[in-house]
Amino acid sequence: MEIGNGVLMMALSNIPSRTTIKKIMASAQGADAAAALTGVDAYERQEVLGRGTMGCVFLVRRRTDGLLLALKTVVIASSKDRELALNEIHILRALDHPHIVRFVDSFVADEELCIAMDYCAGGDLTELLNRQRAASKRLPEVEVRSMLAQLSSALAHVHARRIVHRDIKSSNIFLRAAPAAGGPSAVTGMPVSGGGRHHLMLGDFGVAKALESTKAMACTQCGTPYYLPPEVCNGAPYDVKADLWSLGVLAYELIALRYPFTGQTLPQLIMRIIGGKYTPLPSSVSGELRLLVTTLLQQRPQFRTSAEALLLVRAADECH
Repeated sequence: MEIGNGVLMMALSNIPSRTTIKKIMASAQGADAAAALTGVDAYERQEVLGRGTMGCVFLVRRRTDGLLLALKTVVIASSKDRELALNEIHILRALDHPHIVRFVDSFVADEELCIAMDYCAGGDLTELLNRQRAASKRLPEVEVRSMLAQLSSALAHVHARRIVHRDIKSSNIFLRAAPAAGGPSAVTGMPVSGGGRHHLMLGDFGVAKALESTKAMACTQCGTPYYLPPEVCNGAPYDVKADLWSLGVLAYELIALRYPFTGQTLPQLIMRIIGGKYTPLPSSVSGELRLLVTTLLQQRPQFRTSAEALLLVRAADECH
């Protein structure tokens, strides 16, 4: 069969040039090389997000797709440091929730354990509260309700797996992105729980502990003093209800922009926490929020409500 010159020329014109073929091959090789990168080579460091006693947190860009992540580095100076870091990895792998910082990757580099996780561009809750304090402006109740609903949901997920976070505080709660203008999340485009503007993410499980039995006997003291529950101050065993006390302290802080328990010295603070007396929230705060704080700041753990119960109450309120 004969092929006309016009058809032949058209077919030849569709064949890529040698230069184009080289570009395609180089691009494919580059993609394969990026995909083959592992460990620290898989990430491009952008800036320092924070420093702590055990290590640093960096903003990094994943080379394969350009995704921005937070890379936490932990100096492995002792077996205890290694245990804490590996514990965080183990716990993060087991958690999958829209209000919990997502684990992405882990590796060891230069005697440092590195943990890649979601990058929360909005900073942490401490920064937000400091801005509110500086402006002498309290958060709207709808925002406080939304934040507490999100954190209750996250804690219910954690506690269902018999895990105690043990360090609930504003600096361990992150804002997924800059606040949305009218309610929807700037990240997902979906409404934020309770109609708030901020999408919260619970993070830093480095001192969390998976409970080994239903007896829930975990006795290590840790955490930030202002948020410590009375049973920890007394050196008594504690369980998931310790997180609920800390959530109560945070709820009070969100509403009043101050801690319910303070002291000039650590012993004085501890005694006030054990005593359980704090300045009541102002009457301008809704009865619902005042009752919520009261049910969380109960001296006896068994009298504190659970994260799951908080969600049920919230759901019932939204139905009315």
